[in-house]
Amino acid sequence: MGLMPIGESGPALAGEPMRIPDIIGCMGWVAAFLAAVAVIPIGGLFIGLLTPLPFVYYLAGVPLRNALQFVGIVVGFLVVISMLLGFGKLGLFCLEFGILGLWMAQAFQHRLSIGKIIGSGTAVLIGIGVLALVFAAIGQDKGLVEMIRGYLTANLNVPAKTYQSMGLPADKAVEIKAYAESVRNALLKVYPSLMVVGSALVVWANAILSVRLFSSKGVTLSESEELALWKAPEYLVWGVIIAGFSLFLPVEGIRFVALNLLIVLGSVYLFQGMAILSYFLNRFRAPSWVKAVVYFFVAIQQFFLMLLALAGLFDQWINFRRMGKN
Repeated sequence: MGLMPIGESGPALAGEPMRIPDIIGCMGWVAAFLAAVAVIPIGGLFIGLLTPLPFVYYLAGVPLRNALQFVGIVVGFLVVISMLLGFGKLGLFCLEFGILGLWMAQAFQHRLSIGKIIGSGTAVLIGIGVLALVFAAIGQDKGLVEMIRGYLTANLNVPAKTYQSMGLPADKAVEIKAYAESVRNALLKVYPSLMVVGSALVVWANAILSVRLFSSKGVTLSESEELALWKAPEYLVWGVIIAGFSLFLPVEGIRFVALNLLIVLGSVYLFQGMAILSYFLNRFRAPSWVKAVVYFFVAIQQFFLMLLALAGLFDQWINFRRMGKN
């Protein structure tokens, strides 16, 4: 997948220096995404997850040295503004996604495949997230696990406190608190995999939208790397097999690693299942409204998600799309 130069109305062409209008434009879009996080309840967070998009778009074709300067100016200015307005966490959010946007722009420019862009971008986002957690734990003089446990406890106890303030009977409040405790313990067991899967979803969404955005600006995709033909490496099947058998071992540490590995690999095969679904919808030329309905049911029904993940897994042997060897 290659990144081709974009017209004069778009970002700078390859080899050209930064342009002030590009910096201002990127800064405006990023500020709008960050403002959505602060102003719009719940939905604003999903809008904010698209913050890397402006960086990817405006850094198209910009040399690495200039791109670093570009990101430094945009992020530096917005971090200062966020701190002055009392939204320091939004500044960290901007820094994290600014680095991700820079990485993805360079990955597109170096013509990496969509799988490598999502994989490497996920690794970058996880690395930044882990560093942020470590520094936060050091700042609070706590261990990393202790800090995460405290964060989950504080958030899960909010409903119980809210219901209690509304006059909920004491025994019901105790039940809700006990339920929150069990949920917290369950989340702690799968927190690493949730972090990986969440990061992958963010990178995937931004990569897909970047492809759509650049397609309207003259970016061409090679036929061999269409999204609907993506396939996970075959050796990952061994990870599923080994992790599955490891769940039955009596060692808690091994079971912890195996469970998280299964969740991550299951998500990988879910992406492959989505690619298979997209392939057949495109093959039979399904209209847009049919695609919207299908994807809606996939999003709200866990059964369909499981079915797609299994389809992605068994595609290693069945080869639903008849790619490569029979």
